[in-house]
Amino acid sequence: MAEPSTRDVRFFFDPVCPWTWVTSRWLVAAADQRDLHIHWRPYSLLVKGGEDIPAQYRGPAEASHRALRVIVSLAEQGEQADGAIAAFYTELGFRTFGADGGGDGGADGDGPNLAAVLEAAGLDPALAAAGDDTGHDAAIRASMDEAHALAGSGTGSPILALDGHDHGFFGPVLTAVPQGEAAGRLWDHYVGLVAIPQFHELKRDRAVDPSSPSRP
Repeated sequence: MAEPSTRDVRFFFDPVCPWTWVTSRWLVAAADQRDLHIHWRPYSLLVKGGEDIPAQYRGPAEASHRALRVIVSLAEQGEQADGAIAAFYTELGFRTFGADGGGDGGADGDGPNLAAVLEAAGLDPALAAAGDDTGHDAAIRASMDEAHALAGSGTGSPILALDGHDHGFFGPVLTAVPQGEAAGRLWDHYVGLVAIPQFHELKRDRAVDPSSPSRP
C-alpha cells in the first residue's frame, strides 16, 4: 500500500500565540525545502480558554479572534485561500511580534489594525469588517473540533497534521526558527515520528522565550 502523501499539511493556529508564530515560520521555511502545501486553519484560544483566560490576556485574545474571523472570510476565496491567509498571517505576525510591531500606524483593540494589515498584504482592506461578524464563529469552532479530533482536546495552538494521517500533534514548539536545510531536516524528523503509530509525545520545560525572526 502506498504511503499517504506528506506534502499537504494542515496548520491550526491562533495569531496571538508567539510560540505558534515561530512554529509557523519554521513550517514556511520547511515548505520551501520540501515542497509542502500548507492549509492554514483557524484555532481560537479565546474559545479554548473561555472564562478562564486571565484578564491581562483577554484583550489580545479577543483581538486575535477578530483576526481569525478575517481568516475565515479569506478561506472563502477558493483556490487562492491559502495564499491569501498566508500573506495576511505573515504581515500580522511581523507587526505583532517583529521589530516593526505596531508599525501600522494604528491599533484595532489590543491588536494591529486589520484593514492596514490586509492592505499591506495586498488584500482588500474592506475584509476587515469580517472581524466583527460573529457568523464566522461557527467555522472557527468547526476547525477547532477537527484539530481536537486529530490531536486531542487537551492541546492548543499550534496543531500540525499531515493529510492522509488520522492523527496530528501539538507543536513542534521551537524557541527560534531553523534556517535552510535545518528546517527541512526537522520536517523529515517530524514526518518520521508521525509515521510511528506508537509515538505519543516528547516534551521538556521551556528555558527561554521564543525569538521572533526578522522580516526577510
